[in-house]
Amino acid sequence: MDKAPTTNTRDRMLLAARRLISARGVDGVAVRDILTAADVKNGGAVHYYFGAKNDMIRELLDMGARKIDARRIRMLDECAASGQTLDLPRLARILIESSIGVSKSAKGEDSFIRFSLRVQETHPALYEEAVGNRWDIGLRRIVGHIRSALPGVRPQLVDQRVMLALELIGSTLAKREARLVDGIGDERWGRPQLLRALEQAVVGILIASEGPAPRSSDAANA
Repeated sequence: MDKAPTTNTRDRMLLAARRLISARGVDGVAVRDILTAADVKNGGAVHYYFGAKNDMIRELLDMGARKIDARRIRMLDECAASGQTLDLPRLARILIESSIGVSKSAKGEDSFIRFSLRVQETHPALYEEAVGNRWDIGLRRIVGHIRSALPGVRPQLVDQRVMLALELIGSTLAKREARLVDGIGDERWGRPQLLRALEQAVVGILIASEGPAPRSSDAANA
């Protein structure tokens, strides 16, 4: 992995931590790995600037989640100001575009989505502690618009579909990051048309037929 570019020490360590954890996971990265990648010689630098590795992780998660939320709010406000209809394709686009380029590198993308998913999957308590419900104003507004666009669908089912859509967006964008930044995975993950296909897939999840109610035997075995 490339050394972090020359910036201030604190920022170099944050950048190195995010990139390393996105590749190896939280438990696969030691403090000394972060210091080496950030080209920091002082062994106590993490403690001095952050306290501990988990404090760095919390800060990175908070920074990214806050940025995504601010983008969603701005995009929704711009649509309202210009009179654009917030239909399902546009709402899907906002969910996707707000999550692209959260962290930047010379290649245009970096590693925030991969980093976030790594932490969420292996250290959910740490993720919840760092993010929780603090940066979800934009998401809650989007869910409200989706419910309005699907008046015949139960709110609980809408919430479930949004959850599935967010899972699809996260996993797809993580593969896109890996391809664009590190050349990992099938080249199709890095193609421009991927985002359009993802938007269509998200809309498909949201408008899916509810289908027949499960039989009592199926519900008992669920």
